[in-house]
Amino acid sequence: MSKKVADLLWEMLVKAGVKRCYGIVGDALNPVIDALRRNGAVEFIHHLFNGLMDARKEGAPIIAIAGDVETSVTAAKNR
Repeated sequence: MSKKVADLLWEMLVKAGVKRCYGIVGDALNPVIDALRRNGAVEFIHHLFNGLMDARKEGAPIIAIAGDVETSVTAAKNR
């Protein structure tokens, strides 16, 4: 069975030393969060703002991963 991109993403981040992920879950990111749960090596914390403020205070690097769901407004513009 081949791996999904989301699984490879978390493997790469774990190898880079990531221990925690702060975020807000939504439909567009469900595959990424499912892969995070399967991986089990990174703790997920459901308060994005706290993580951003802690990283800023400590000068820690941040990787931002965002999802995009097409809405009726953007779908109409793209036609």
